[in-house]
Amino acid sequence: MQANLFIIGALVLAQAAPTPDVDLKQQVAQLVTQLDAEDAQLRQAAEQQLVELGPNVLSHLPVPGRDMAPEIKTRLQRVRSRLETLVAEQTSRASRVTLKGTMPLSEALEKIQQQTGNKIVDYRDRFGQQSEDASVSVELDGVPFWQALDEVLDQVGLTPYPYSGELRTLAIRGRDEGQGPNTGRVAYHEIFRFEATRIQAMRNLRNPEEKILRLSMEISWEPRVVPISITQPMDLVNALGSDGSFVEVDNRLEQIEVSIQNTVGSVEMDIPFHLPDRSITSIKQLRGTAVALVPGMEHSFEFEDLADSQDVPVKHGDVAVVLQRTRKNGSVHDVRILVQFDEASGALESHRAWIYSNEAYLINPQGERVENAGFETTRQLPSEIGLSYKFAVAGELEGYRFVYRTPAGIMRIPVEFELKDIPLP
Repeated sequence: MQANLFIIGALVLAQAAPTPDVDLKQQVAQLVTQLDAEDAQLRQAAEQQLVELGPNVLSHLPVPGRDMAPEIKTRLQRVRSRLETLVAEQTSRASRVTLKGTMPLSEALEKIQQQTGNKIVDYRDRFGQQSEDASVSVELDGVPFWQALDEVLDQVGLTPYPYSGELRTLAIRGRDEGQGPNTGRVAYHEIFRFEATRIQAMRNLRNPEEKILRLSMEISWEPRVVPISITQPMDLVNALGSDGSFVEVDNRLEQIEVSIQNTVGSVEMDIPFHLPDRSITSIKQLRGTAVALVPGMEHSFEFEDLADSQDVPVKHGDVAVVLQRTRKNGSVHDVRILVQFDEASGALESHRAWIYSNEAYLINPQGERVENAGFETTRQLPSEIGLSYKFAVAGELEGYRFVYRTPAGIMRIPVEFELKDIPLP
C-alpha cells in the first residue's frame, strides 16, 4: 500500500499567512512537506497551521505509507487526531434552525432538513392518517433542532416517530388520541431529547419491603448522528417529590446501559426508585447525567496489493485496521482484518453490534465497487475484533483495492437532563 505525497512549490514559511486564492489541497501538500523540515520551529509551525485550517483539510491529508518520512507520519497522526476530535465535538452539538413566517408544513420540514442535515420523512400514510399539508407559523432564530421540530409538529398535531427503519432518518406521524403536545413534556440537551413516557408503582404482596417505582424514559437524538450506547449511572440521578423530599433510586451503585439499533432513532430506559409515600403525588424534579458513546468522523482504510499483503496496519485517530491476509477458496475470496480501538473507549464490548454495520467492499481495476457477500467474526476482545469478509470474484484480486470504513474515534459525552412535574400513579 502506497501513499502518494504531492510536493507542490517551495516550502511554506510558518510566518506566511495563507491567502484566499491559495488552493486548499496545494496548501495542505506544502505544509505536509514542511512537517519534515530541518528546522524544528518550521516543523511545529506547519503542524499547528494544519490544525488551524480546520476539519476541511482531513480529506486532503495523505495516508501514511511505508515510504513516508517518520517525522511526517508522526505529526500527521497528531494533526488528524486533533481534527477528528474537533469534528466529533461539533457533531455532538445541537443543529440550529432559523425559520420565520407562515408556510406549508412540507416547506418547514424541508428547510429544517436543509439547515440541520437531519432527514425527516412523513409516515402518516403508513398509519392510515390524513397527510394534509397544513400551514405553520413560526418565529425561530437559531433554535436547536429538537425544540424547533417539536414547535412545528405541535401546530399540526404530529409527533416524532423513531421507528423509520432507515439509517439516520426520523419519521413523523399523527399523535394518538388523547396524546398531549410535545413541548412542555420533554427536556433537551444538545442533540438529545428526553421524554418521560410511563411510570409504574409495584408492590410485592408476598414481601411488603419490596416496593418499586419504575420510570420509563425515551431518549432520542438528532438522526444525523447514531450513538453506540447510552449509560445512566444511578449515582448521577436525583429526584424530588411533590413535598420537596428526595425520591431515592433503587441502587446508587448500579448503572443502566442500553445499546442502540442504527435504524431506530431512540431508546427506552427504565429507572427504578424506591416507592415513595402515597402523600407524594408527583416527581417535582428529575435531574440526571447520562453518558453517550458517540462515534467520531468516519474514515476509509484502504489496502492495495491484496494478494501479497499480510499483516499490513493502517492507523487513523484511535483506530487501527490490520489487513491480516487474503485467501481464495474456489470462487470466493476471503479478506481477513483486525479492527483495534483504543482500550479506554470500550467501543467493542460484546453487546455493541454497531461495528457489524461498517462498510467493507472491494474496488475493481475499473473503479467499480464490489460488495461483500457476507462476513464472520474471527476474534472478539474489548478493544479488538477480527472480521473475515467474503467476496465472490472470478479470478485473482490483482489490481483490486479493499476499503473498510469505520469511525476513527469514539467519544464519551456527558448528557444532562431535567424533567419536571411527572405525576405518580
